[in-house]
Amino acid sequence: MGIDVGIKDVAVTSDGFFTGAPRYSYRYHRKLKRAQRQLARMQKGSSHWRRQQLKVARLHKKIANSRQDLMWPGC
Repeated sequence: MGIDVGIKDVAVTSDGFFTGAPRYSYRYHRKLKRAQRQLARMQKGSSHWRRQQLKVARLHKKIANSRQDLMWPGC
C-alpha cells in the first residue's frame, strides 16, 4: 500500500481512497487575501497599518495552527 500526501487531497492511498482538503482553510485564505489587500493600501508605519498588520499575523497563525491540527489530531 502506498500513500501520497498532496495539496488538493490530504492523503491518497494506492487503493483509491482519498481524503479531501479541510474546508476551513479556504475560509482563512479568503480572509487573509482581503486583509493583505487592505494592508497594502495603507500608509506604511501608521497606526492603522500596525493594527492591520496584527490582523494579518493572526490569520497566518490560524492557518499554521489549522495545518498543525490536521497533521497531529488529538495531540
